[in-house]
Amino acid sequence: MTKALIPILIALFILLLTSCGRSQDVSDDALGELYPPFEVTTDYYDTYMYQDACNALPEMDYQLETLDNHRVLTIGGVFIPGNIRRVVAEFNIVSETYSIEIIDYIDENATWEYWAEGFMRLQSELMTGEGPDIIYDHFGWMTNHEVLFDLYPFIDADSVLSRSDFFPNLLYALESPVSTLPMIANSFNINTMVSTERTAGHIQSWTPSALLKLVEDNRRIREPFGRQIDREQFINQVLWYAGFDFIDWDNHTANLDSDDFINLLNAARLLPEPLTPEEVFLLPYPGDPELSLLQRNQLLEYVFDFCPSSYNIYANVLGNVVVLGFPTSTGGVNILEQTWQMGINAASPHSDIAWEFLRSFMLPTAEIEMFRFPLRIDIFNNLIDTLKIQHIEIDSDGNTVERPIELVLYREGGRRPRVFEIHAITDDVVDRVLHIIDTAVLNRQNVNQQALFSLVDEDIASFFAREKSAEDTARIIQNRVQAFLNEQQP
Repeated sequence: MTKALIPILIALFILLLTSCGRSQDVSDDALGELYPPFEVTTDYYDTYMYQDACNALPEMDYQLETLDNHRVLTIGGVFIPGNIRRVVAEFNIVSETYSIEIIDYIDENATWEYWAEGFMRLQSELMTGEGPDIIYDHFGWMTNHEVLFDLYPFIDADSVLSRSDFFPNLLYALESPVSTLPMIANSFNINTMVSTERTAGHIQSWTPSALLKLVEDNRRIREPFGRQIDREQFINQVLWYAGFDFIDWDNHTANLDSDDFINLLNAARLLPEPLTPEEVFLLPYPGDPELSLLQRNQLLEYVFDFCPSSYNIYANVLGNVVVLGFPTSTGGVNILEQTWQMGINAASPHSDIAWEFLRSFMLPTAEIEMFRFPLRIDIFNNLIDTLKIQHIEIDSDGNTVERPIELVLYREGGRRPRVFEIHAITDDVVDRVLHIIDTAVLNRQNVNQQALFSLVDEDIASFFAREKSAEDTARIIQNRVQAFLNEQQP
């Protein structure tokens, strides 16, 4: 999570308070920063997460052991979080005949490598007709429809749920290549890049060549994407969020020696070098990205949890905000990312009970995590109705007027704050957000993506050190990645 979270958090305060601002002394931890994966023993992890679920429902009596008269289902996955564990606990209390046990495939340490290994163990079990009844996928890696039930027949036969309850584009994005629905999630992230009309209005098509030209024409700007994106992070972001433009995981082919990737390499070399933690500590407060964009001290801002509230803030601060998406060979693409999903093991003898558990996440009463787009249209509309509520007061002349929320933004160094008025969301903003949802593309991640990043790091470093040209670097990376993909084929 990056500095881009700050406007989103402020937007949430807008829903709860009659006024809000942004304080300089808010800690990074309070802003939801993600730290590098840390090592934690499985016993400690399970105890902590179970206790977290129990604390969420203090009036209920929890027992670790399964009741003797209950038939047992299992839910398994990698890094099953507290909110899922809480729903499992609720299900176990309500159900008179079934209990769900949690199987977490995380290994001794909660690092990325262990997550990937745990996922591969889960995949192997499913391929042999074993594994848990319910599959939880934390990263959106699970795409093998052959080992999972198609959920469409369950939805179609449900007395409450219907396919029309959900955004068609989001539901379609979750389908398998044979039009089945192997897994489902009740919410999505939308990731994009934003700018101002003054900066990006002349861009006809948001391609890698257009990005390179924009950066080349604005070399005076020290941090084109803000302080949180240096040249190495930029390449990682490209491969993570728009990697489908260069890597086809299904067909095991790469396209990293293309002109588009060469343009991105050349653009990356114009970005700032990574700073050490000590150097970052000595730097002044970087300033709020909205104000940096407005003052043209920044060209673009990555927004990793784009939502109606954040769009409304950008629109009120920047005026004509431009949502570019990520640059690809065919133009800008806004990226859908499901950060978790669930399905039913095709070998499970308890598919009907497993569906009863899954459907609880799809109902109008389902809890949607913060900073996410809901899959359900009615939950989205309820959110919009809340954001449309105007704060009304009577002015000195006795007229009824809207009292907008005051948003305080800071320049670099944390001095000279500017106050902006944030008005209730308008129909025009809603229409623009709906268009982004309708045209967004799902980012299908792969368990081997992190290994791929490590694979190209050495060559990228040589390029940044000017030991190789962009063309030579792209050719070497292409050969290395294609060899890696060939090794992954069964």
